[in-house]
Amino acid sequence: MLTMHRRTLATTIIVLLLGLTACAKPYRLAEFDPPQPSFSGIDPALTASGAGTLVAIHGMCHHSPTWFQGVLTRLARHLGAAHSGEWSPHPVGEAYGVIARKADIVRGAQRLRVYGILYSEVTKPLKVKHLCPDVKGGNEVCEPAQSSYDRDRAGINNALKNTLLNDCLADAVIYLGPTGETIRAGVGAALDAIYRDMAADAALATGPVMYLSESLGSKVLGDALVCSTPEIAERVYPQLARTSHLFLSANQIPLLNLGHRGPGCPEAVASRNVAPLGMRGSEGGVRGLAALIQRAQSGPRTLQRREPTVVVAFTDPNDLLSYEVDAADFGGLPVVNVIVSNDWTWFRVLENPLSAHRNYLENDAVVDVLRCGRRGAAGGVCRP
Repeated sequence: MLTMHRRTLATTIIVLLLGLTACAKPYRLAEFDPPQPSFSGIDPALTASGAGTLVAIHGMCHHSPTWFQGVLTRLARHLGAAHSGEWSPHPVGEAYGVIARKADIVRGAQRLRVYGILYSEVTKPLKVKHLCPDVKGGNEVCEPAQSSYDRDRAGINNALKNTLLNDCLADAVIYLGPTGETIRAGVGAALDAIYRDMAADAALATGPVMYLSESLGSKVLGDALVCSTPEIAERVYPQLARTSHLFLSANQIPLLNLGHRGPGCPEAVASRNVAPLGMRGSEGGVRGLAALIQRAQSGPRTLQRREPTVVVAFTDPNDLLSYEVDAADFGGLPVVNVIVSNDWTWFRVLENPLSAHRNYLENDAVVDVLRCGRRGAAGGVCRP
């Protein structure tokens, strides 16, 4: 009898140990490349300036206005800013189907103005028209009644096809086509409206500006600025000198570079109304964005920063649609790759591909770095 109990106990221990080792987060604590970078985050910027601005733009996959609500909620919680109930973002601008909204996160005497740019409504009609027939059971853009695929498809394969392919990667393909011009024009107009809105607020007009972009949004952001009209470029380009941080997550920069290696602004080739080459430079995407920031920061204007803009790029190695960024793409700006795990890895075989790509802002390790920089947070406060 004793032997049987020992065997039962041993079996129980083995099962428990297997359960403990079955799932893991290899990068539960963020790792940095280079290993010992020095950069701050949103919290020190607010402490130093009293007020600051964060401009957020989403990436591939359909995003409704609730995405911006989520950004506000998570940032407010990690910053220790009290807020109850739903957020009520105010409109800033809307053009070409792209919308911009704003809300303030207030912590005592400090204020973070957050702007959100959403362009999903531009890509939605094409996905509904061309891809809903391949969707089974519905997804973010296809109602079940529109999803007419009736072949047998394995459950996991169906979920991945519905989401990663028919919703998410489809956005990148659409953007590299003619609809990209509409998105760039709309995002450029949104950025113009955002900077004009900042200029009307004395506390924000000269304070630091941080960008938070997700996946495709990083390329869209750079392209939209490079392809701005002369009027928008005249107003916005000098203000880029105030950029303190580029926070990038789920980056497809190497992948998207495969789709376009020509002029930085295709609209210029078609003789559209864009800023002259001498004003905007010849590069697009993040290279163009970095060049515009550096040019603004080296100019004679009083908006210059004492320190260069830092690029902080978040990547989960199990994110199938994400790549670490190359410092060469940022023209000399300091670049830090931050390696994180957005979900559990099971038996060292699989991490949910959907959460790996979409859960960066739901990852406390990511938001702690956004808030505090390299040292992160402990006990709700930034480490010294």
